[in-house]
Parts: sequence; C-alpha cells; structure tokens
Amino acid sequence: MNTLKIQKQFDIPANKIWKVVAEEYSTISNSHPTIVDSHFLNGHTEVKEGAERFCAFDDNGKQYLKERIIKFNPEKRTFTNAAYEAGKFPLDTSKTQGTFTVDEIDKNRSKVTFLMEYQTKPAFMGALVKGQFKKLLKDYFVSIEHYARTGESITLENYKEIRRKYSDEAKKIMVA
Repeated sequence: MNTLKIQKQFDIPANKIWKVVAEEYSTISNSHPTIVDSHFLNGHTEVKEGAERFCAFDDNGKQYLKERIIKFNPEKRTFTNAAYEAGKFPLDTSKTQGTFTVDEIDKNRSKVTFLMEYQTKPAFMGALVKGQFKKLLKDYFVSIEHYARTGESITLENYKEIRRKYSDEAKKIMVA
C-alpha cells in the first residue's frame, strides 16, 4: 500500500474551502485543472455517503475515474472518497481511497489535508506514479485556492496563468 499526504493552509475561511472540495463534489471539473468533465452517477443528486461521481481526464472517455463517498461528516468537514473504476489508470480500485479534511484555523484561515492511500496494478508501479500524483494534487490545491477566491472555473487553458499567479502559494504546499 502506498500513501501520499498533502497539506496547505489557506487565507480563506474553512466553509469556502469545504464548499469547493465537498459540496461541489459532482462538479470537481470546475476546480480541477486536469478533469475535463464530472457529474453524479447512478441517480445520485446530493453530496452524502454513497454518492458517486464520474471524472473524465480526457475528451474521449478512456481516462476516467468513478468514485464513491464512503464516509461523510460535514460537521467535522471531512469525507473519504474511494475509486471503484479506473479507466486506463493503473490503480487497484479495491485499495484506493482519499480523505479530505478541512480544519478551521480561525474565521479567515483554514488548513486542508488530503491523505491518499493507493495500490497500483501492477504493484511495482506505485513508486513510479507517486510523483505524478504529487504534481496532480499540488495543481489541484492551487486550483482550490483560485476557485475559492474567484469562482472562475479552472481549465487546462487557463491553468498555466493561474499557476503562475499562485506560484508563491504553491511553494507552501506540504507533501509527504
């Protein structure tokens, strides 16, 4: 089993960050630079335990994830999301999940922690893909900040400029 933990403090209230990472669960494509489409699956219409979503990483539908919320606690601002189908990604979906936690530091600041546990197929690829996951998650954290501040959807086209704008903030992202 491989793990990856990423954290960042934001000068943004916890409820605004929670809205981006949890309440807009089915529309993560608005706040993630490499997800081109996302939506609820299987009749789900609200964010709660059991809710499922589809995330497309390309326009032809071959690189995608199907995910399900397996734990959801909005009072503590935490949820665990598990992949159950991985398209062309080399993931063992029976052993891949991530937990988001948004902590309030004070009324204007928050800390986000994402802990990912994953297994690849084949297993030896775990160390190889860890660097790609780190980059993907750091990019997402930069995007969370921009989206929470501006409401502007993140795309591959505008992300380069957004990344440049938040380059100093990106250096504060802790990855372990």
